[in-house]
Amino acid sequence: MKNKVLIFCIVCCICSLKSWSQDIYLNAYGSYVFDNSFDSYYDRNQYYVGDVKGGL
Repeated sequence: MKNKVLIFCIVCCICSLKSWSQDIYLNAYGSYVFDNSFDSYYDRNQYYVGDVKGGL
């Protein structure tokens, strides 16, 4: 009886270790961002103008 319990525990441990394994994936994606600008009027006394430069 102890052998069956021991074998069952070993099988459960092996199955749980398999589910904890992690794989590493490397995905290469590329996109382009176009030039854009923005402005901000959050305060009566301050005005902000900004530019976002395009790039890969």
